[in-house]
Amino acid sequence: MADHITPASITDPFRESLLSLNNNLTSLMMAGSPNSVTRLQSGDYLVIRFGVIRSRVKLGEIREVYPARNPIASPALSLNRFAICTGDGPLKMTLISPADRDGFLAALVANSGLVREGDRLLQKQAPGKSD
Repeated sequence: MADHITPASITDPFRESLLSLNNNLTSLMMAGSPNSVTRLQSGDYLVIRFGVIRSRVKLGEIREVYPARNPIASPALSLNRFAICTGDGPLKMTLISPADRDGFLAALVANSGLVREGDRLLQKQAPGKSD
């Protein structure tokens, strides 16, 4: 029987290249960081790092921090997350999963002027204002 070329044999090298590229990119994203790293920087910013990606959130812009189990893609590898809201809309929210949840909330309260209510942090209400 003669060997003949099938569509599957033509695309196999291409498919393997894509899988290899995907694996390499995933490894690069997670390089040096098995989980997201979240820390305060100079008391002014919250730094969120995941692999080679880093973002900074100005502490004064944080409106609310609350527990979330949203499965959308984010630097948080765990579903046990906090949502950090800096404004209205989905693009003004970041999901993170700090290793020390209570320590994270305490550090934010100490550095940001937010008020803690259980597992939530909220902006202080101005005197005379109520919802």
